[in-house]
Amino acid sequence: MTQKKSRAAVVGMLDDLIKEGLQPVDGKNIHPAHTKNETLLPQPSLKNNFMTNKEAIEHIDPAQCVLWVYKDRPKAELGDIKELADDIKQNGQVQPGIVRSFHSEQPHEKYEIIIGERRWRACSIANKKFTAIIKNISDADAAIYQSIENDQRIDLSDYAKGQNYKKLLDAEILSQKDLVVKLQKSQSYIRNLLSFSRISKELVEAIGDMTKVSARTAYEIVLLEEKGAHYKNILLQLAPKISKAEIGAKKINKMVTALISSVDKGNDSAIEIKAIDGRHMFTWRKDSNGQKSIGFPKDIRETINFKELEQAIVKNILIQLNMKHQNEEEE
Repeated sequence: MTQKKSRAAVVGMLDDLIKEGLQPVDGKNIHPAHTKNETLLPQPSLKNNFMTNKEAIEHIDPAQCVLWVYKDRPKAELGDIKELADDIKQNGQVQPGIVRSFHSEQPHEKYEIIIGERRWRACSIANKKFTAIIKNISDADAAIYQSIENDQRIDLSDYAKGQNYKKLLDAEILSQKDLVVKLQKSQSYIRNLLSFSRISKELVEAIGDMTKVSARTAYEIVLLEEKGAHYKNILLQLAPKISKAEIGAKKINKMVTALISSVDKGNDSAIEIKAIDGRHMFTWRKDSNGQKSIGFPKDIRETINFKELEQAIVKNILIQLNMKHQNEEEE
């Protein structure tokens, strides 16, 4: 399904480009139409970050382009490329992509796509030139441009954003501080997105479709899973509901807490907590006052440094209290 842009809106867009010194090449104009799936360039306040008066819109053979290794959109979230190709065939490509020069052993590969993967794929199918702005930018700048565009997308999942941010951090292209400062995002927003990478592989596989899981839900899953194997087992049971987005952060917490409580009430015996490899790590028991106490097997007791364990417990408690305080303020 397509959605045509009004003539007035197109004229306004062209006026903005001309004011910034950006001119179409070879007398070619941009056609007044776009699909709802075609990503718009960032808002006017951010446009100067993408274009300068020395740059122009170029029309590139799609075969000369390759995708940036740190592209953000997974295959499963590309949407209907055929529909976009049909629209470009009929109306042309409105929004240019962003590319940079690329040095490859393959002589035909000349450009690397930073923004506009869907448009590039659609142009290739439609046998049309790919309209793009050629920029000389670093990996760090490319990552920032890509992230700015992400903010305007409603069709890119939190999971895709979180996984991409993790790749950029691992490659040391951006730091977590860069994500907060340069993108003007809160620490909790970045923290939540990065939580996807902390969910265990077993739980990710059990959930399956992570695209419906919000970043806030991912963070809640991490907090619960890190409490131990018993919590993880309950999360595995809830995985089908999580996958279908039937339960979110608050409901997951409520359901897991209720199930843990019911186990404690229905079973006064000790609960053994085991590592993923099945090794017995410690045991929860109830003391004479009905409060939880912890006991360690002999081999663990003889191995661990209790001073370091005390410090780790205190640190974790302070982190959880701080997180709770932040979440209460946001709500």
